[in-house]
Amino acid sequence: MGFALPVLEWSTRQPLAGRGLTATLCPGIGFNCEQPLAAPYVVSDGRLGATQLPPGMAGVPIIEGFDGFIRFHVLAPPGTPSEQLFLPTNYFLGGAISGDLTLGPTVMMSQRNTWKAMVQQSLLDADPLVIEELGTVLLGAYDCNGAPANEVRIELSVGGRAATVTAFLLSTSRLPIAQSADQPLVTGSSGMVGFVGVPPGSAQLLAFRAGETEPFGSAQLGVVPGQVSMASLRPAYILDANVLPVQTE
Repeated sequence: MGFALPVLEWSTRQPLAGRGLTATLCPGIGFNCEQPLAAPYVVSDGRLGATQLPPGMAGVPIIEGFDGFIRFHVLAPPGTPSEQLFLPTNYFLGGAISGDLTLGPTVMMSQRNTWKAMVQQSLLDADPLVIEELGTVLLGAYDCNGAPANEVRIELSVGGRAATVTAFLLSTSRLPIAQSADQPLVTGSSGMVGFVGVPPGSAQLLAFRAGETEPFGSAQLGVVPGQVSMASLRPAYILDANVLPVQTE
C-alpha cells in the first residue's frame, strides 16, 4: 500500500523527492515520533517501488492499517548551517488508507531562514522566535470532490481550550496573509489556513459552513515546537485519507 503526494520546496515549488526527502511512519499518539513504525524511507522522484507516479510526486510505502502521521524530513550535507535546514513537517492522514494507492494534497516545506523571513514580512504581530519555541499548524479544507473549500470558518483549540495564536490565510501563491485576531478565520480560494505560535500538545480544528454553528468536519493533530503539523479536513462522512484525484501512469 502506498501514499503519494507532491512535496515541494516552499520558495521555489521544486519537488523535494529525490533531493534528500525522507518519510517516517509515526504512531498518532507519539507526537515526537519517539518510536517510529519503520526506518525513515528515502523518497524517490516519481516512483514508489515498481509503480510509476507523475513527475514530482513523492510516494511513501504504508503499513496496512496505518492511521498515524508521516514525518517528512530533508537530509542535508554535514556542516549545513542550521538556518538552511528544512523544518520537519508532520502530515496527519485523518482517515484510513484505501486501496493500493492513497493520494494526498501538496505539502510545502520551507527552510528555517525562509520561513522566518515570511513570518517577519507577512505576520507582523508574530515573534519569529515562536517558530523554534512553539509549533506551526497548516490546514487544507476540501469539499467532497477534493476541491479547495472557500468561505469555511476554521476554529483551533489546543488541549480543549481556544488557543491565542497568530492566524493567517495562505494565498494560491502560498504567501501568508495575516488575519485579525478579533475576526473569524475564513478560508479563501486556496482552502488553506495556518497558525503560528501554537502551544505543544493535541490540537483540534473544526470547520463550519457560513451561518452554521455545527461543524461539518474536524481534524486532530499533534503540535511539536520547531516543527510544522499539517492536516486535511473534509466532510465528516468521508472516512478515507484520499484528498485530491491524481492519475498515475
